[in-house]
Amino acid sequence: MPNDTPKNLLKPEKLLIALKASGLGLWEMNIQSGKGTVDKKWAEMLGYRLDEVNSSMEFWNSNVHPDDKARALKKLNTCLSGKSTTYSSEYRLRTKDGHWKWILDRGQITEWDKDGRPLLLVGTHKDISERKLDKETLTQERNKLEAVISALGDGLTVQDRDFKIIYQNAVQKQRQGAHEGDFCYNAYQNKSEVCDGCLIEKCFRDGQIHRRETSSISPDGRDIFMEVSASPIKDSQGNIIAGVETVRDITQRKLLANQLQQAQKLEAIGTLAGGIAHDFNNILFVIYGYAELVQLQLPKDSKLWEMQNQIISASTRAKELVQQILSFSRREGRELKPLILTSIIKEALKMLRASIPTTIKFKENIETQTGTVLADPTQIHQIIMNLCTNAYHAMRETGGILSVGLKNVTVDDRDIKSIGLKIPSGQYVCLTVGDTGHGINKKIQGLIFDPYFTTKKKGEGTGLGLAIVHGIIQSYGGCITIYSEPNKGTAFNVYIPQTAPPSTRQNKQGSTDLPRGNEHILVVDDEEQIVNLEKETLKGLGYQVSAITSCEKTLELFSSAPKAFDLIITDMTMPTMTGLELSSKILAIRPDIPIILCTGFSNLIDEQKASNAGIRKLLVKPVSREELAHAVRKTLDSSPQ
Repeated sequence: MPNDTPKNLLKPEKLLIALKASGLGLWEMNIQSGKGTVDKKWAEMLGYRLDEVNSSMEFWNSNVHPDDKARALKKLNTCLSGKSTTYSSEYRLRTKDGHWKWILDRGQITEWDKDGRPLLLVGTHKDISERKLDKETLTQERNKLEAVISALGDGLTVQDRDFKIIYQNAVQKQRQGAHEGDFCYNAYQNKSEVCDGCLIEKCFRDGQIHRRETSSISPDGRDIFMEVSASPIKDSQGNIIAGVETVRDITQRKLLANQLQQAQKLEAIGTLAGGIAHDFNNILFVIYGYAELVQLQLPKDSKLWEMQNQIISASTRAKELVQQILSFSRREGRELKPLILTSIIKEALKMLRASIPTTIKFKENIETQTGTVLADPTQIHQIIMNLCTNAYHAMRETGGILSVGLKNVTVDDRDIKSIGLKIPSGQYVCLTVGDTGHGINKKIQGLIFDPYFTTKKKGEGTGLGLAIVHGIIQSYGGCITIYSEPNKGTAFNVYIPQTAPPSTRQNKQGSTDLPRGNEHILVVDDEEQIVNLEKETLKGLGYQVSAITSCEKTLELFSSAPKAFDLIITDMTMPTMTGLELSSKILAIRPDIPIILCTGFSNLIDEQKASNAGIRKLLVKPVSREELAHAVRKTLDSSPQ
């Protein structure tokens, strides 16, 4: 050995001591004979005594894990063939008790024969099972975490301090590909791309977690809402080494929140309607009743008679509209009846003409001899108003033609297949509302009947109109279809099944010959106009009438002469006591007295409660002259003499 050999170079015997102290298992192998030796530490690593180990290539070969053998042999052969003097490999060896241990195997050729072929290979084995287990556990936990994040639909991106993406899950890769170039979805690739709004940049700067909500438009035209958050990753010394950004789709959450908000609005409308319904219907009662009394004084062929008739018709529609709002807020069903739609549609169009500018031309093709449908007139009115209003909105900037048609149609199996009607074959009445506006994109035509979906600007609509129309038509057993082309217009076709026409049999006395009488009726209402109206109406039918606006005075009068009256008509809502309380006190004095209770609206009373309280009839204001006449006569005739 040269004299300039470093003095600190370990001698072979000292090197052997150092290797043993390291806890490594030592081995050597004669490459040409395949025989070798191992030390005690190597044997103990696998659970053997040294004398139990057959130090040969066959022993090693038979104990390498089958899944690792090809990889381990490939690396070993680089040395055996002389291509390399060293090798390193990780694989599993079977222990004496049949378990598997991960081994780090490192070897080096130390001797060659006279022909230059590898002769002796020596090396070490190190047990790395614990490290492998930790790594596998970490991988498993990461996979579990990624699975949870992916199941939630969250996109995940990890970026280093240079904004280089070092990991991105499949959800974010897919989302990023679908929204290429969109700041809301794409992670930055380097510092030069970063703008002031970058959350990762913010968390790198201050070490805090940052969140924000953002939105974009999906390819099918839907609004997509995302919640983006960025969190710093720190090392053991607290230095920020990377950042994690998650992108969560919160569209459904936003939709549910919006639906809740709209439902609360509807509930508020219902509460408001309930609060004003009594007073509003009292006002309608006066308008309706006096219009009828005036109309009785006019010839039927006069213009004034027709004017009064319009007042009566509008009052009836107003009453039904309030009732519909109340029913909608209480989720109660509407009472359907056989209808001919022609007059309802024409009446709705008259109202629309007054509110729609003259740049929109009306075109009607309404057949007069259409079939009968089972429907609610106010809901039909609502359908017309919604569809026509939507048509107007599509043309308000450019003008155009609003067309309304009504006809009988026969739907057969061919129509169901070709048009895509979701109704059984049969006879239907078809209502068509069309416009010459901008049309509706085909991508969103399937969405327009969804609740709260709207293409209108903020503040111009809730997206409930077509959803309500769709729900009403479906409840009738019908369907609605749409045909639209961009810049050519849109047409809605409403199919409502026909039903048997109502009976044409009339009252023997004729529709204008109302039942009359001469009994004595006591009328009680705190509204003086209503008291006077009912008094005039009943007097016109031949009855004797006493009218009082005070519950206390009513009890005084009735107590003084309980047999003087044949019938009592009382309001439900009054200042000092309700109609139910007044009726209870009156019935305590005279149990057989028939009572009719009138109400504009009250949560405290319905027909069942009224009947249980001994009341013969419940009337909802406004009450027509005909309805009052029949109710009074029927109640009197059914009372014991």
